[in-house]
Amino acid sequence: MHGWGTHSISSVGTLFPSLPTSQTMRNKSIPCILSTVLLIAVLMAPLASAESENETITVNHVVLVDTPPHKEWSWNYSYQVEVSDLQMDMNYTAVIDIVLLEDTTWGGLDWWWDIDWEGGYDEDNDGYHNQFNFTFSLQSGCYHMYANLYDRAGDIENSAPIGSTANFDFGVGGICEDGVFYSIFDSDGDGLVGKQDLYCPDTPQGEMVDEHGCSESDYARLSGTGGDDDEAARIPGFGLLLSITAALGAALIATRRE
Repeated sequence: MHGWGTHSISSVGTLFPSLPTSQTMRNKSIPCILSTVLLIAVLMAPLASAESENETITVNHVVLVDTPPHKEWSWNYSYQVEVSDLQMDMNYTAVIDIVLLEDTTWGGLDWWWDIDWEGGYDEDNDGYHNQFNFTFSLQSGCYHMYANLYDRAGDIENSAPIGSTANFDFGVGGICEDGVFYSIFDSDGDGLVGKQDLYCPDTPQGEMVDEHGCSESDYARLSGTGGDDDEAARIPGFGLLLSITAALGAALIATRRE
């Protein structure tokens, strides 16, 4: 008759092995505790490795390259994206996307930038650099750019990016403030741009302007006098105020005639 385990059955009394003593239990518990500690260490090791990744990607700027002959045409702009703190033992791909703010009907634009830095050297001999410059064309409006880093060896389209997303809002063919587009540049050359120059956007070239971007001739034109040194005329919207006053006066005269 075959035995069970390492215990042979020679008599009825040895059919079942004797229960272990408390000392035996203590000795066997030591390897179990060590195995548990090693298992926890192995499970936590990838977490510690993931937290040590400090790669960053940044959008440095989006600048105007040239102005089209007509404002309705596409505008040429250039952006610069920079990466830092890359790991030397892996290759990356940066994906840069541009979308139109508050308009989900347009799919947007995207560029893929392969960064060959594996081993700390330039694999494709195109220069050891950490900046990417690109020129693009878009029609006027408010846009949002976001850039992400990915492990080029992985499934980029179905994997999470490495680190945080770089976000950048900008205007094409004007400026954007709080998501509102203003198609106003410093067209009169007085040093004021955008909403700062809403009062007098057509100041003649070479004239001195005040803090509102308006010159003497601007105030004269707004007041309709051909020349006015009154400080009240320097209040923004003074011309509109005169128009409202004139309209109220005309209405009052018409009422009296009735």
